[in-house]
Amino acid sequence: MRDAFRAKGHDAWSCDLEPSDSRYHFQQDVLTVLDRGWDLGIFHPPCTFLANSSSKHLYIDGKKPNGPDPERWRQLREGAAFFKELWETEAIPEVVCENPIMLGYAKDIIGAEPTQIVQPWMWGDPFTKRTCFWVRSGKLLVPKYPKWEDCRKALRLPVGSKPKAEVHMAAPGPDRWKKRSLTYPGIATALADTFG
Repeated sequence: MRDAFRAKGHDAWSCDLEPSDSRYHFQQDVLTVLDRGWDLGIFHPPCTFLANSSSKHLYIDGKKPNGPDPERWRQLREGAAFFKELWETEAIPEVVCENPIMLGYAKDIIGAEPTQIVQPWMWGDPFTKRTCFWVRSGKLLVPKYPKWEDCRKALRLPVGSKPKAEVHMAAPGPDRWKKRSLTYPGIATALADTFG
């Protein structure tokens, strides 16, 4: 994301608790850099406890009849509160938050529905990963390929080809979370075109 904006001449920086190989990166809590005069903040709050795919984990041993898992519900509330803090920051005039399809419980805490749901293939990356954007201004990304078939033809893929679900099929392991949090280049460029 940072690189897509920098490629268009913007003074874009990333911020994460994890390190980066770029010098345009703050390795710290994002809440500590919000007041630096940014005109746009594109946030990717952790989705581990917010994503709809995590719903079974809200219950002991993943089974609703076993009752709620108090720790998991605490983590959901904490994650949603962090998302809401970024979404509602007054330090930055334009805010975009990205997450996958979210649990209804989390959306209730945040108090907002996503502005737009997109797929990587809409910008020529032949993959599927439903991605939600909450956009404070309400701006929408304009898909290059409104239908998968348009993308398939443009990429000259065989008839009947489907977008790959590589993110969802990522093998278990210590780096699985990194692979699943990938932002495809087409979506990053679309955001830079729209908000840059």
